[in-house]
Amino acid sequence: FQFLETLDLSFNRVPSSNLLTLEHLPWLWNLNLESNDLTTLPSTLSFLRCLDSLNLSNNNFTSDNLIVEPSSIMSAIFTIPRLWRLNLSRNKFWALHLEGVYIENCQFLQELDMSFNLISSESDLMNALELSNLWILIISNNPFSVKGNTQNY
Repeated sequence: FQFLETLDLSFNRVPSSNLLTLEHLPWLWNLNLESNDLTTLPSTLSFLRCLDSLNLSNNNFTSDNLIVEPSSIMSAIFTIPRLWRLNLSRNKFWALHLEGVYIENCQFLQELDMSFNLISSESDLMNALELSNLWILIISNNPFSVKGNTQNY
């Protein structure tokens, strides 16, 4: 499988520690980890040198994790050198956590999906302005973007 380019591991409950074995797939450019109940990531994913698309939607990443800082999740993601499409939809983030993230590592990111999270205000996304090459920011179905929303989050 050393020349594998696309890997779909969705709905498999892959533990985050097992993600380190992906270093044996040097040509991987598309990785789907949707719905794996992930709450954390390895501290670095820099071994995914060719990866340009990462789907982490519908996991258990949250802004309220008392064990794992949400910015450490973003820091791990942005060690991927060529990432340009990131899907973080359907998690429980109430902001885009770039605190402590080396922004130069985000230079290729063009598309970010933060839909169906818990973002309650546009100001919680203001640091997205630091992502200089971001062209597409998907924020639909967050509390602030749903007109007439009366649901408690």
